[in-house]
Amino acid sequence: MGNPFDPSLSIDEVDSSFEYYRVFDTLGEGGQGSVFKGIDLRTNQEIAIKVYSPNQLVKRAELEVSKLERVDSPYLANVIEHGYATIRDTQCYFVTTGYMEGSDLKEVLKTRKLTLDETRKLLIDILSAIDDLWKLRVVHSDLKPANILYLSNGDFVLIDLGFAKHLDNESITMGQIIMGTWGYIAPEQIRGRHNLTLRADMFSLGVLAYEAITGIHPFHRNQDLIFGQMQATPINLLTHIDEKLSRSIHWLMELQPLKRPVSGKQVIELLKEDM
Repeated sequence: MGNPFDPSLSIDEVDSSFEYYRVFDTLGEGGQGSVFKGIDLRTNQEIAIKVYSPNQLVKRAELEVSKLERVDSPYLANVIEHGYATIRDTQCYFVTTGYMEGSDLKEVLKTRKLTLDETRKLLIDILSAIDDLWKLRVVHSDLKPANILYLSNGDFVLIDLGFAKHLDNESITMGQIIMGTWGYIAPEQIRGRHNLTLRADMFSLGVLAYEAITGIHPFHRNQDLIFGQMQATPINLLTHIDEKLSRSIHWLMELQPLKRPVSGKQVIELLKEDM
């Protein structure tokens, strides 16, 4: 899905739509909307503002973000405020989070692979975030490199919670639209299972961690392989790395949900045994 705003939203357009925010930079844009950097004049806090394109997915995002206000985690982009703003004579849904200095993992992986220590830290931080979401019975449902920030202090943070799924919701889809990104979504996710759990997020994390440390997608980026062949196994390129790290990644990537960990804490404890 391309940029939904045509032409792209300008900084001035967004800035003039908010009374208490000053918007001064564009952070990115994609199929869901555009993200800007600004400052909250009431608190002097730097913020990231995501403006969603007006479409059928907005009501879902609004419903889920309201639940995510209750999440407090150092490894999640915590919601500060959300609501509607008039932009181009249209009511556009927006979400603000605290701004964090860093690069998204997708950009990092364009130039290099992660080290063993970085990959271990990635798993520990994001599994902590997954566990924190699951305390509210929330599944992120769109884990991918572009949705993880690698901060300047070495931490990893899970961002873009607009498509997160609450367990009470009837389905992970809206019409024929799959909530997730091809190549990273779990087999049960693409089948439209109503009872998604944190294990779906674990699968996605395993895939992106494998890719981050090897530079190669474990299933050749072939979602049909993941979805259609439940006996499929990922390319085995992890034999040369730390045994517990390799075991953790393969555990997360089990094609059968019940074979994956029951909590992120299980994997974190395994990874920390020799630290």
